[in-house]
Amino acid sequence: MVSARFTYDGGHFSHRYEEAAALGTVAGANAGLAARAEGGAEPPALLVRRDQGYIGVLVDDLVSKGTMEPYRMFTSRAEYRLLLRADNADARLTPLGESLGLVGRARREAHARKREAVEAGRHALRGFRLSNREWAARGFGVKPNGELRSAEQVISN
Repeated sequence: MVSARFTYDGGHFSHRYEEAAALGTVAGANAGLAARAEGGAEPPALLVRRDQGYIGVLVDDLVSKGTMEPYRMFTSRAEYRLLLRADNADARLTPLGESLGLVGRARREAHARKREAVEAGRHALRGFRLSNREWAARGFGVKPNGELRSAEQVISN
């Protein structure tokens, strides 16, 4: 018997190759994880949550809501769409893949370098401080008083 978590029959889509590819990716990852499981142990599963990626939205919608017509993944279906951006996909999904052993050494190292660079940038922003008067003179929308603010505080508000 084949577990439903790594099967896909293609029946929910009509010429929507991206959605089919997304489900196939999850099914393939889960099949690989099951093949690696030792001694009949319950294998870990790749479960992407709605707040982690559009694949999570797609799978959750199909599992919890079902569909009577071909499913189309619209970004408007995702309540976390402002957080689900291409520029932070690696930060959201690489740790999940790492926890399951799905991320190779090169990707793991690249992600670690990026995390370190981001943290170094944040550290530099925290260390650069000016008075609100100076920030306002440079065109930032702050009250021009004498309060000191870091660059991180100014760009975060």
